[in-house]
Amino acid sequence: MSTSPKIPEIEIVPDEARASAGAPNAGGFKMFNRVLDWITSDRTQLINITDRINEIVRKSGVRDGIVHLQSLHTTTAVFLNEWQDALLQDVKQFLEDVVAQEAD
Repeated sequence: MSTSPKIPEIEIVPDEARASAGAPNAGGFKMFNRVLDWITSDRTQLINITDRINEIVRKSGVRDGIVHLQSLHTTTAVFLNEWQDALLQDVKQFLEDVVAQEAD
């Protein structure tokens, strides 16, 4: 598990509640923030994060907008593609070929 500081969730306040509290209207802008950790066990590992991201978006209450994913580690990458066995094997083989492994 990561030792990096956790960013607290940003409260989502419906426009109606903000208006009734006298808060200025920011154009209906809403934000939800979450830091996630994945534990890996292999040197090169591909993980399908779709279900976990979808669940977080669903629970956030945000109905329209953009999902921004960012890797906070230098040896991690986030990329979009279809989750097909042949493609996964090709990507994993490409990464293994590009990054020379140290001799034992």
